[in-house]
Amino acid sequence: MKRLALALMLLCALPLCVQANPRGSSDGYNEILAIVDGEPITYQDVLGGRNDLSAEVRTQREVRRIPISVTDKEIERGIVYGQLDTFIVNRLLLSEARKINFESNVKDSDVRTVIQNERRLLGIADGDEVRWANYLQEKFSLTPSEYRERRRRDMIQNQMVFVMAGGQGALPTEFPLSVYFPLNVSPRDIRAAFDADREKYKVARKVDYRLLKLSFLANTSLGDRRKLGAAFGECQARAKRGESLESASSGLRLLVEQMGLPGLKLEVSERRRAETDKDLDPSVYQMVLSLPRAGGVSEYGTAPYTDEKGVSFDSYLFIQLFSKEEGDARQFSDPKVQAEIREAVYNRRLQENIGRVQQALLKRAVIIPERLIAR
Repeated sequence: MKRLALALMLLCALPLCVQANPRGSSDGYNEILAIVDGEPITYQDVLGGRNDLSAEVRTQREVRRIPISVTDKEIERGIVYGQLDTFIVNRLLLSEARKINFESNVKDSDVRTVIQNERRLLGIADGDEVRWANYLQEKFSLTPSEYRERRRRDMIQNQMVFVMAGGQGALPTEFPLSVYFPLNVSPRDIRAAFDADREKYKVARKVDYRLLKLSFLANTSLGDRRKLGAAFGECQARAKRGESLESASSGLRLLVEQMGLPGLKLEVSERRRAETDKDLDPSVYQMVLSLPRAGGVSEYGTAPYTDEKGVSFDSYLFIQLFSKEEGDARQFSDPKVQAEIREAVYNRRLQENIGRVQQALLKRAVIIPERLIAR
């Protein structure tokens, strides 16, 4: 769990690059930040046509509790530099997709289904095109056709990084990808993971806990995932330092409201009591097992799920444990134990591979000037 949390933090870290150098006061209009495949990437490219980041600046100031001595312009530049890596990775993912004609895997019907689900989650009827167009203009400054093309790109990028991280299994030889990391979990891996944490595999009963969970659509873009993951990690760190879940999540809640994405939801539960593991989600139960009997705040992890309409979601979550009772050690021969361990190992390795894919792609870019970007 700790290694998974570390991988997520590395993927989601959003640096605020307040630099003392002559270019720090530039408005950044045509400032070249990187060269990718011979093409320049400018400050404005990363902004994506947005001229006003004031709402996002205010949110970041609250999420990260940035002191007033740091100016709004410095925070804006930090946001842009923080998004540069994702911008570069997304461009290279599209380039890889074109090499193998992977774009054809995303059908028009797939995009329509995604948008229909988003409209349903927002409460916008299929025939209400005026309300849909107004929403897109207000949130993204895009027309419906421009948004449709953006979602297509998001889907291609998400699927490509999943394939390159080994999430789709071994690739056929006709897929000449420049970056690929295999992913498999063998019975020996499951046994090794069990032996490494043998002491933690004790049955837990009468679990007294609270849950903090951030849910978002599974096809959420890599850039938005990064923003959410960074804010969620900050929230978990505050809770570990002793803040209440309400206080620790205040900045995250503001970010959720500011982003306004379909299906994006923050849950801060009341105290709950689970008599046995049958009353707990498997991901939550693993967090319960990872904590001592006296309680504490768990590391945070991920948990995919599907709603009653068949729509796929991902989530970040952690728990605050107040108390539990421990029973006998769980046995490796229990199929449920092996299934839970396999899922945990698979999810951890997938996140690690996604990070490796992104780092490998970034090596193909020339970042200018590199000293401005926090690593």
